[in-house]
Amino acid sequence: MPELEGAAGVNSVSRLGAIACCSEAVAARSLYLRNGVGCELGAVSGAPDREILGPEDRSEAWSAHPLHHKPEQLLGPRARMIRKDGQGGAVNRDPVYVGMDVSKATIDVCVSDGELWQVPNDDQSMEDLCARIRGLQPALVVLEATGGYELRAAGALATAGIPVAVVNPRQVRSYARSVGQLAKTDRIDARILMRFAATVRPEPRPLPDDATRELEALITRRRQLVEISTAEQNRLGTAPPVTGKEIKAHITWLRRRLAKVDEDIAGLVWRSPLFRAKDDLLQSVPGIGDATSRTLIALLPELGTLTGKQIAALVG
Repeated sequence: MPELEGAAGVNSVSRLGAIACCSEAVAARSLYLRNGVGCELGAVSGAPDREILGPEDRSEAWSAHPLHHKPEQLLGPRARMIRKDGQGGAVNRDPVYVGMDVSKATIDVCVSDGELWQVPNDDQSMEDLCARIRGLQPALVVLEATGGYELRAAGALATAGIPVAVVNPRQVRSYARSVGQLAKTDRIDARILMRFAATVRPEPRPLPDDATRELEALITRRRQLVEISTAEQNRLGTAPPVTGKEIKAHITWLRRRLAKVDEDIAGLVWRSPLFRAKDDLLQSVPGIGDATSRTLIALLPELGTLTGKQIAALVG
C-alpha cells in the first residue's frame, strides 16, 4: 500500500536523523575531553559555540554556585544545641550525676565524668565537700542508707541546696546485679551509685525534721530490743540450767526496756499533731496496729504526699 510505505519511509528517515544527532553529540563530548583547558569547541549542528572551562575555572564556578554555599548558622531548634562559648546562648552540657559511698570513716565520691576522690567522713570535711560538689552543678547526688553514717553528708548537701537522694541499699544491689557488677569495694560502690543516679534518677527526698529523726531512732532501738529478746528466747530452749537463769533475767530486763521504748514512742506521736493524724488514719486500716503504724510514720514520712505506685517504688 503506498500510504503505509510512505509512512515507513518517513519513520526510517526520522530514526536516521536522531542517530546522526547522537553521533554528533558524542563527537563533541570527545573533542571537549581531548582539548582540556582553554580550547574552543567547534560548531555543533544546532548549537551555538561556547567556551570550555578548565579544571580550575570549573572548581571556582562550582564553589561559587549558590547551592553550594554553607549556611552561617543552622535554623531551628538544633541551632541552639551546637552554640559555642562566645556565640550567645547557653552552652549545651550533659547533666552531672554524683554517687557517694559512705562508711564510718570515709566518703568515696564518683562523678559521671569519671572523676573519683575520697574525703574523711567528719564535720571538718563537709564544707570542702559541699563546695566541690556545688561547683559541679549536679543534677542529682545519690547516697546509700548505711545505718546513719550518711546523715552528716546528706544533711550538709541538702543545706547547701544540692539535690540529694538517700536510697534503699537493696535497690542499689539489685541494680548492680542487673548490670553484671558483683564485685564490691568502696570505689566500685560509688561508681554504681553514680550510674544508678543517672539511670534510675530517684526523686530527691526532703530531710526529716528533728521529731521524725527522733521517732526513727526510737523505732530502730525497739527493733534491736525485739531481735535480742527473740535470740535469747531461742537460746533458753537449749540452755543448760547453769545459764538458763541468767538468760531469763536478761529477757525480763529486755522486756522492761522494750516497754519503756514503746512508752517514749507513744508520747512522741501524741505530742505531734501530724504524727497523731497519720497514726489514727493508719490504724483505721484492718491489721495495722501501734508498731506497724509508727514504723511507717518514722520510715516513710512521704505517706500522704505520694501515690500508691510512687510509695511502692520508693520502698522497693
